Amino acid sequence: AERGGQRACDHQAYRLVAPGTVLIRSEHGMGTGVVIDPRGYILTNNHVIADGLEKDFIVSVNVNFGDLTPTGRMSRQEKSFDAVVVKADPVRDLAIIKVKDAPPKLTVVKLAKSAPQIAEKVMSQLKKEEIQP
Repeated sequence: AERGGQRACDHQAYRLVAPGTVLIRSEHGMGTGVVIDPRGYILTNNHVIADGLEKDFIVSVNVNFGDLTPTGRMSRQEKSFDAVVVKADPVRDLAIIKVKDAPPKLTVVKLAKSAPQIAEKVMSQLKKEEIQP
């Protein structure tokens, strides 16, 4: 019974987080990020934005949002949004980008207030097949 209940809990967590997950495309690659602010701020990895288009000391990437289908899969929206790198930290491999003209009512992913403790359960929500165009 515990496994079924855990699976339902994992599925619920996925349905909450997946719509806040975005696809980020740079000059020579792609990756994912999560919306952390309704104004269009996205947390991602530095290696995802490192190959972004640089002009006048501003690094730009493209962002696609997605929709959760009735079957629980993510469907990539066709419209692509321009975004700029606000802050990048190559040492920690983290970056924050800001979507220009972000759509309204973005799904924001709530971040933990503290680091996970030893043996505490953590989850990865994205599957490789869900990010392929």
